Amino acid sequence: MIAQEIKAACPSGGRFKRAGAVERDLTGDGRRDLVLAHGGLTCIGGNPISRRCGMQVCTVKLFVREEQLLKLKSDFLGGGVTLGPTSVPVISGYAHGGAAWAIRWNGRNFR
Repeated sequence: MIAQEIKAACPSGGRFKRAGAVERDLTGDGRRDLVLAHGGLTCIGGNPISRRCGMQVCTVKLFVREEQLLKLKSDFLGGGVTLGPTSVPVISGYAHGGAAWAIRWNGRNFR
């Protein structure tokens, strides 16, 4: 998943910072899920910013492990993405214009 996102967003390659690609249990089932926040992706070459970023926010993708596969469960625009400390963490950040948002897995999806 990480390599696919880099290839799609950075023509010459790139690398996610630690906070941009987070493998952690998001659902409380004990298995590692994945958060990819393009604001944490630095591209190699002329433009260091992911193609999935605008002026204020970038694509954020949340993947949940189902059996052996990671399944995309949420894809939205946001910035400053952080994960809270609880076993089912609150994922928060900001939207266009700086408005705060926060979501959490509710057993079926992120709300």
